[in-house]
Amino acid sequence: MTDPRLLEPSYEYNKEWYDKQRARGIILPEMRSTNPDLLIGWKQISDFLSMTMWKIRGMKPQLIETGAVWFTRKGTPPKRVVCAFKQVLMKWITLKAQKGEII
Repeated sequence: MTDPRLLEPSYEYNKEWYDKQRARGIILPEMRSTNPDLLIGWKQISDFLSMTMWKIRGMKPQLIETGAVWFTRKGTPPKRVVCAFKQVLMKWITLKAQKGEII
């Protein structure tokens, strides 16, 4: 017979597990729903900026250096994914345009 505690873990167990996942930088589904401006992955970033994914990935060093994107871990097993906020990307593009740089 299965231990009933394994089927229905207590709230404290779940809360502790979620806190550990957040501390490790893993994006959980509820984080996505609370941050509608969060973009996850090169595809979402490129779609938001209306550029090809390869062009955006070519700008990876600039984006990382300026802090417009960051990497976190997501999934099981955790894999490294790129994340960005829409406002930060728009600010980055605005600053590049003010300098007269071509994207």
